[in-house]
Amino acid sequence: RRVHGDILDYEEADARAAARGTEAAGACELLCPLCQQTRVLEHKGVIFCPCGLRLQIKGGDLTLAQLQSLLCQLYDSHAAACGSKPEFSLSDMPIRLAPPVGVDPRVAGDLPRNRFLVMTCIDCAFFEIVA
Repeated sequence: RRVHGDILDYEEADARAAARGTEAAGACELLCPLCQQTRVLEHKGVIFCPCGLRLQIKGGDLTLAQLQSLLCQLYDSHAAACGSKPEFSLSDMPIRLAPPVGVDPRVAGDLPRNRFLVMTCIDCAFFEIVA
């Protein structure tokens, strides 16, 4: 099962990080926005947590430090307008692509999907795609 493999990957990456002493070297530590219990790790272009958070970052365009900064900015922006605590979730959204020439869009099949980390607040209708 892939979930079991993800947990083993997480534990292996966490053990390597501890062995290297990354905390002493000033490595980014980011608490998972979904479960708010476990540190998020980055390994081979994937940001992940055993709770199910898994963001595949193509080309390493987003680092843990950048994600942490972005989350702080969004949280502060929301807090300036609303006193409620925002929630985080994963959302699968279709990628809008034009169907191949000559293919009827109604029968083109399922659209490819991307997984996004989303920050929302039901009290003020805040909605932001984080990554």
